[in-house]
Amino acid sequence: WNRSLQALAWAWSHDSDLGAIANEVAIGVFNELDYHREAAHADEFNKLHAYLGYVRAPKWLPEYVGEPGKSRVLTMEWIEGKAFCDLPKQKQLLMAQMAVEACVTQMLNTGFVHADPHEGNMLLADNGQLIFLDFGLISRMEPNIMEGFAEGIQYMISGDWYSLSRVFQAVGFVPPDGYFRFDAEGNRVEVSEEEFVGALRNCIESQEGGTSRFGALATGLAALSEDYEVRTPPYIILLCRTFLTLEGMAGTADPTFNIYKASLPYAIRRAMSPSTKQGVQALRNAWLTEQGHLQWDRLESLVSASEEEKEPEPDGEAPEMGEEISSASSAMAERGSQVVSGLLGANEGRTVRRMAYDVDTVNTVYQLASHKESREMGVEVVTDLLRSYLHKAEEKTEFQRWYMSPEAESIQERQDQRKDKIIKFLVKHHFRRLLTGGLRGYGALCIMTLVLFRVVLEAAFRVGSSSAGDLIRAVGTTMRRLLPSLKRPAKDPAPALA
Repeated sequence: WNRSLQALAWAWSHDSDLGAIANEVAIGVFNELDYHREAAHADEFNKLHAYLGYVRAPKWLPEYVGEPGKSRVLTMEWIEGKAFCDLPKQKQLLMAQMAVEACVTQMLNTGFVHADPHEGNMLLADNGQLIFLDFGLISRMEPNIMEGFAEGIQYMISGDWYSLSRVFQAVGFVPPDGYFRFDAEGNRVEVSEEEFVGALRNCIESQEGGTSRFGALATGLAALSEDYEVRTPPYIILLCRTFLTLEGMAGTADPTFNIYKASLPYAIRRAMSPSTKQGVQALRNAWLTEQGHLQWDRLESLVSASEEEKEPEPDGEAPEMGEEISSASSAMAERGSQVVSGLLGANEGRTVRRMAYDVDTVNTVYQLASHKESREMGVEVVTDLLRSYLHKAEEKTEFQRWYMSPEAESIQERQDQRKDKIIKFLVKHHFRRLLTGGLRGYGALCIMTLVLFRVVLEAAFRVGSSSAGDLIRAVGTTMRRLLPSLKRPAKDPAPALA
């Protein structure tokens, strides 16, 4: 049948390898009939994703399965729970977000992807765990593809179409040797990057939900392929199915659900923890100059994109399930924040820790003082921290916390402790740099003190003027504890940053 498909591709003047795509699907179908292989997939899934703490596959019972190659049934443990369709709207949305995190983590971090995550293959257990079923069809991702996907999600959010087109080249959507379109006679003609990027943007933005729905992205790329050379790598078929299925689940609970925004915290964490030497160097080049100066334009573009993506406040009366969605969305936002901030204390955060150590302290302070957007961002961060500090005692809803296994909680606790130690280490390190930086360093220290004082006061008065005194006293206590330690000799940074 490969020859038939090749003839079909030739008749269509299409460059995609239809035979490879058909083989990928056929192999998946045959593998689904091997129950010992499926059981091994479930075991591997549990091993690779145990650190998440809330997701797992049922255990299988070898004594009831039979010998390899002869088994006709796969016997697994019974788990009490509910299917997606049997849950209330609030839990549906939360389950969809848990599924999005689990699947995006598979695509961007572990590379072991459950390629058939429809509603019938997932269960929300009575204890709050997300259970994946049916591991007959899985896909594996190479590290360079995972990093490309992580970057691509960020570029979709920020609207960086040039970078997105280069990611398409890296992951095989577009030929690596350039950009091409087909003329009226079907001839392949090379075009400029500007032309291709403009066509890419128009095709995606012309689709309803093009920058928020994976299905619309797929439709836009299909339209683009009518005129330009856009390839379909074999692995992408299963991944498209995964995203489209998740999108349909989430849309049932919340029609405004944005799968790119839901995936963004995990994409950011993956993009900030490259696993290849090229990825590490690319990350440093994206955020730091050769002199160690922070790339403020990159930071501000991401902040601006984040502001543009915020949903407008609805006018008039809220929809019937508005409160349910709001509660679940708050839990999702909290979870996403934990995912990103936790990178500093995680093993894979070594590149970020090294960058935080190497950044030019004096230059960063002067740049911070001259960027109004950065100060405003600082005010918002401190405001959120203060509100969190003042309302610690408030009762949380049952959806404020996801299920976490004891092992995952232990890992999280160790990472939080390590993160706190690293933050203290970095603060002391950069204060020492200011104190030993001569007149420019002392000037930066004075500027930083004024900026910090202004940010703290603005944040305090946003929360409530009565909070200003509490916050200032807290800052004063922290400084009194910090300053004596700055007189001690600097430690070797290697152990703290490893």
